[in-house]
Amino acid sequence: MKMIDALKSNSQILNAKLESSKLYEHNGLRGTCREEDLINVIRDCIPECYGMKAGQIFSSDNKISKQIDVVIFDTIFSNYFKKDSSAYLFPCESVYGSIEVKTMLNKESFEEAIANIKSVRELNREKANCLDITPIRHIDLSKETFRYNEDRTNEYLNIIFAYDSVNEDTLIEYIRNLNYDYELLPTFIYVHKKGLIFSKVYCEESQTKSVEKTYLGMNHKINNKYALSKYGEDGMTAFFILLNAMLEQIQLKAIDYTKLCNNELNDIKKEVDVSIN
Repeated sequence: MKMIDALKSNSQILNAKLESSKLYEHNGLRGTCREEDLINVIRDCIPECYGMKAGQIFSSDNKISKQIDVVIFDTIFSNYFKKDSSAYLFPCESVYGSIEVKTMLNKESFEEAIANIKSVRELNREKANCLDITPIRHIDLSKETFRYNEDRTNEYLNIIFAYDSVNEDTLIEYIRNLNYDYELLPTFIYVHKKGLIFSKVYCEESQTKSVEKTYLGMNHKINNKYALSKYGEDGMTAFFILLNAMLEQIQLKAIDYTKLCNNELNDIKKEVDVSIN
């Protein structure tokens, strides 16, 4: 299939860039180089409506995330703000999700990535649903007249992308020992060199089998386990497919500037309005 072949070629490009980044002896430079390489390779595999930059995410109740390696944001309907020459500030309404990039996923870097993702997932925003046809256009229907699915459609997508990691059994132990609310944990964890993907899923238990059905999706409220999938040398291809599948399930709801205008403008006025006849 041509689509799979195209995705595989991008995986080979990332592998080549990974090898070249080893030339940097300074860990900070090597890490920055790999973040930029990852963004450049992903850029060719997702639609232009998705932007990717480093920065922090904030909510309307004045909470702010930790510094995020890669923020995936809406470039069409939403806005964002420059923080400094290399980082940006994003309203949480503009954000699809985040990627934490790690050269080596060990206990320290794993806990750091989990904490960063938790700081994003704790940011509250008004939920979107099937009536939000674009981030800035909402179908106004009466619940008394029409019935519709009210499930949240703007969950955050949060990923840990590691070039390498400790062994598989140790990683599984890290995940088993997580004591955060399950809703605050990453959507999936990818280890590039090992071709491993740990995906947050919903599993239906049965009396005859340990797992009868597994559902992969963005509904963090019902996901109850992680599933480990092994893709070997095709891991990056699987990553691209999973990334696009997750992104297309998200429908954002942008900042309501009309509401902001009605509620906030009076607070920043220097004087009372004067009528001009």
